[in-house]
Amino acid sequence: MSRQFYIPYRNRRRSRTSPLLSITLAVLVLTVAVSGCARDYVSGRPTLSMMNEEQEVELGREQDIQVTAEYGLYDDEDLAAYVDGIGQSLAAVSQRSHLEYHFRVLDDGVVNAFALPGGYVYFPRGILAYFNSEDQLAGVLGHETGHIVARHGVEQMSQRVLFTGFGLTDRLAQRFPVIGGVATAPINLGLLKYSRDQEAESDRLGVEYATRNGFDAHAMADFFHTIGAMSAQTGNAVPTYLSTHPHPEKRFEKVNQLADEWQQKVDFEPRTVEPSAYLKRIDGIVYGPDPRRGFTQEGMFYHPILGFQFPVPKEWKLSNSAGRVLVVPPDDKAVVQVTLAKEKSAGQAADVLLRENELELIERRTAQINGLPVVVVEANQVQNRQRTRVRLRFVERDKAVLIFLGVVAEQDLSTHRNSLSSILDGIAPIEDQKVLEVQPLRVHVLSASADGDLASVLGKFGVRKEALQETAFMNGRDLEDQIVQGEWLKIVR
Repeated sequence: MSRQFYIPYRNRRRSRTSPLLSITLAVLVLTVAVSGCARDYVSGRPTLSMMNEEQEVELGREQDIQVTAEYGLYDDEDLAAYVDGIGQSLAAVSQRSHLEYHFRVLDDGVVNAFALPGGYVYFPRGILAYFNSEDQLAGVLGHETGHIVARHGVEQMSQRVLFTGFGLTDRLAQRFPVIGGVATAPINLGLLKYSRDQEAESDRLGVEYATRNGFDAHAMADFFHTIGAMSAQTGNAVPTYLSTHPHPEKRFEKVNQLADEWQQKVDFEPRTVEPSAYLKRIDGIVYGPDPRRGFTQEGMFYHPILGFQFPVPKEWKLSNSAGRVLVVPPDDKAVVQVTLAKEKSAGQAADVLLRENELELIERRTAQINGLPVVVVEANQVQNRQRTRVRLRFVERDKAVLIFLGVVAEQDLSTHRNSLSSILDGIAPIEDQKVLEVQPLRVHVLSASADGDLASVLGKFGVRKEALQETAFMNGRDLEDQIVQGEWLKIVR
């Protein structure tokens, strides 16, 4: 959870329409919408679609708010402008150049990239650490742009929206309406699992856009080869980038073939860019999870930036994002959510939450919890014949107001009462200076001081033996590859 981003916890006044009637109406509306057709911008043929372009753009705009709140934007304006600039050059030669495109760098360590309908493309900093040239970056940017151009996200929603299951956040929001304002970006992104045919089409479009701009799309094939090797080495631990993509080796061959064909079609003239130009752009980028934005250690969650901590009950699951922290028991029948309030005082935040969620107040008082001034609220929420206990702690901390919201159905209160209390009454300021000063790992770009194989060169840089293979993947190389003096390489420390 980050101070810069805020996910509203408020709900609009909810309709009293019965759930069965709501579902029936939704099915009728979607059935009518799915019956519409639109033009395929790549082939020109009619295609099944549940929305026109204006609706598609509006959907993307709405989801962009959720995604940036959920993941956060990486705090490097120069890097953001650099990625956006390359993305815009690719979009300009696409079949939908009239759209307004947005290429964003997210503050997340995952090795992945994704696009949303309407012109929104996202590159977590994690994947940027694994590119080794502008050509690789441009190829994958072109691939994600291709998903938008071909309206793959809209097609998937048209085909699957009635059958998509709920993610954890959505299930919790369904069960506990008071947390319904949290971002549902993970559920929406779950819709965007493209078919292999769609992935292949985006590869083709990505090669086209990159080549037309002077980028060598063979580098795109090299990157996919590296990611495939990572996936094989780690037992498919690379999160989702290959989950629905073609077989890595076949894809490598196909993309190389496409690159050859397109370079002949457009009389290819490569850009004159130093190989190290891209590496210097990412020198110093945060690698992996950023502990300053929250980490768990020995049963305690710490947030150094905001300066607070709380205990995590044994076996409870914790999810930490830029917009909120969720702590959930194994049965998912309770939740503690931590967010930042927009209001400037704990009292104001309590007033707004109680009013806008129509809570039945049981108790409200001011207190001190481990030296922190807190407004304590106990309340009930009754909706759809379910009575839910809502336990709140509004904590003023360094000119910010933290909202700790514990929720459990009345029938489950006895089961989870003690665990909820341990969290809500265990909130405390961080006093360990080492925790407050913790720093993330970063990518460093160094020049080889002598010839040698990659393993020995990395060893001279101080890379530990157990980290050699991961570092080799990051450089798109094998440990046996020969490195020449002066060659630029990436390490993490």
